[in-house]
Amino acid sequence: MSFRHGLRRLCILIAVAFFVSLGLSVPGQQTAAPESEKPATEATYVGSDACKGCHKDVSESWATNPHAKALSAEGLSDSLKGCEACHGPGSAHIADPIAVKPVSLRTASASDTSATCGKCHFSGQPGAAEGKTIEQRYWRRSEHKRNEVSCLGCHSAHVQSEKLLKKQTPDVCGDCHQAIVKKGDYQHTPVAGGACLSCHDPHGSTARHQLVSDLPKVCSTCHSPKAEQFTTAHHGMDMTGTNCIDCHAAHSRNKSGHLLKAKLHTPFESGQCEMCHKDGTKQLVKSQKELCTMCHSKELAKAPTDGIHMHPPVAEGMCTSCHSPHASDAPKALWRDKTIAYSCFLCHNKIESGVDAKFAHLPVSGLNCTTCHTPHMSKEKKLLVKDSIELCKKCHQPHLHPLGKKPDGKVVVDPTTNEMLTCASCHEPHGSDFDKLTKKDKNAELCTMCHAAGMG
Repeated sequence: MSFRHGLRRLCILIAVAFFVSLGLSVPGQQTAAPESEKPATEATYVGSDACKGCHKDVSESWATNPHAKALSAEGLSDSLKGCEACHGPGSAHIADPIAVKPVSLRTASASDTSATCGKCHFSGQPGAAEGKTIEQRYWRRSEHKRNEVSCLGCHSAHVQSEKLLKKQTPDVCGDCHQAIVKKGDYQHTPVAGGACLSCHDPHGSTARHQLVSDLPKVCSTCHSPKAEQFTTAHHGMDMTGTNCIDCHAAHSRNKSGHLLKAKLHTPFESGQCEMCHKDGTKQLVKSQKELCTMCHSKELAKAPTDGIHMHPPVAEGMCTSCHSPHASDAPKALWRDKTIAYSCFLCHNKIESGVDAKFAHLPVSGLNCTTCHTPHMSKEKKLLVKDSIELCKKCHQPHLHPLGKKPDGKVVVDPTTNEMLTCASCHEPHGSDFDKLTKKDKNAELCTMCHAAGMG
């Protein structure tokens, strides 16, 4: 080896040592990625038998669980079999139990849990058993879904009980609904017997209050409107087709007997039915408008005049569209006893969908319709309590975009409607799937509703 060649080799060795000392790779040389940077191997399905070694207690009880039979049926994909149907593919967890945890439904959100359970329990899903499923649309509109109640709030996937309930039905329901079912000393017979499911479907239904069928059909399964005792109690009046909860509480009441609601209309409470009805029938002695205004504000008897917008039931004299003429638990004798919104939703059911939107306007999610609207009449369109722009300013900072009228008095026109541009031109007032309640997802799309694309 020549001196020049030896010197060159020594320089290379010194350079390599320098790069290594700095933690750098040698130029032109491939190096292995650190373990922490290696892509994790995607987990695969290994079957429930692989879980038995560590989860002995669960696997023993699981053997007689209804889920065990259902999730071992022939023809199911690996993602719908055994433990891994709920807890995900297990190979990575088995390889490193400390570092890789299986899916835990105990800590998952209510939405994620229902999605997992829904793989088998929602109709139309891959693991659904025909005739034994829940309609997903009914579940979405249910009170349980709205209040983020998880499937595991009532059920356990591993227990040995009817419908996999954690407790007996009345105890499960009572955990959340104690205030409803125990608020009086006189209880409706199904309530006293813990038969909640005789009237309600916990997973949602077509009827309000998650009833198994519409009113009064659900009541007539026990109370025949043709029975002598029934007609006697109602002064001989034919009550067929009448909505029972118009007058009666469904669960309990402090008064013994009849389950009548707390606030009774004066003629009804005193038994003076003839003040409003003819000869023990449902026929009224006068028009509803005339009857109501005999005692209540004459203001409501006014016909619509220029500049005044009236709620259609008010204009038509249909006070009982919103108010009960007999009994109620709600303020102002409204039909629904939770909030004013529930009375509004009887007609405005499309607006009710705003409650379930990804982003709901606070008054809507809080069920406070009268924050923005007046129920009888207003000078403003949509029965708003004041000018829409001024109303929005009560809670929101004024927008930089021109709205309403300019300082010179000229109206800013919304070209999509040819009406005055207001906050509602760009924002949904009740609920939206987009942040800030916008009508479009992206700012550019929102702007081009009025402005041509590419404008300066």
